[in-house]
Amino acid sequence: MERKVEANNMRVGYDTDCDPNRIYVTTDLELARGWAMNEILRADGGGALYRVRPEPTMSIEPDPDYPPTSFSARRARVLEVVEDPVQMSIDDADRAVCLKYSRWSDGTAMYDWEGYMLPPPELRSVAADPARYRHLGKWCPVPYGHRVGLLSDSSIRVVYQQDWPSP
Repeated sequence: MERKVEANNMRVGYDTDCDPNRIYVTTDLELARGWAMNEILRADGGGALYRVRPEPTMSIEPDPDYPPTSFSARRARVLEVVEDPVQMSIDDADRAVCLKYSRWSDGTAMYDWEGYMLPPPELRSVAADPARYRHLGKWCPVPYGHRVGLLSDSSIRVVYQQDWPSP
C-alpha cells in the first residue's frame, strides 16, 4: 500500500525524494505506529507494525523527511509482527507523525501539542498570535507547492504558491 501512496505522490509532484521501489523504516516506534494509521491504510483495513531487518545493509540510506530516525532500503526481512492492526486514535497518529517532524523553514515547530498550527516565520511579525490559525483546524496540512498566507482581508489561509502575489 505504501508503494501506491508514493507512486501517487510522484505523479502529482510531491515527495519526489521518495522512491516507490524502496521500503521506508524507522527506529521511532510512535512514528511507525502513526504511519500505520494513515488515511489510505485505514481505508484498506488498517496498517500493521513490523520489526524488520533492512537488506542489504549497504542499501540503507537516511530518509530526509524524518531525520535522524528513518531510513530506506531496497528491501527488508520481517522478523516479527509487533501490532496488527495498529490501534491508536487518529489524533495520536497525527501527533506521532507531525509533532516532532513537521517544522517551518527556520526549524521551529509547525503545530502545538493539540495539533493547531503555529505561526510560520514569515508571518510572525504581522500575525504572531497562534489563535489566528485555529480556524485552519487540527493538523492542517500545507501541501507541496502551497504556503500559509495573510490575505488582503486579513484572513489566514493555506494558498497555492502560484496564486500568491510576488513581493
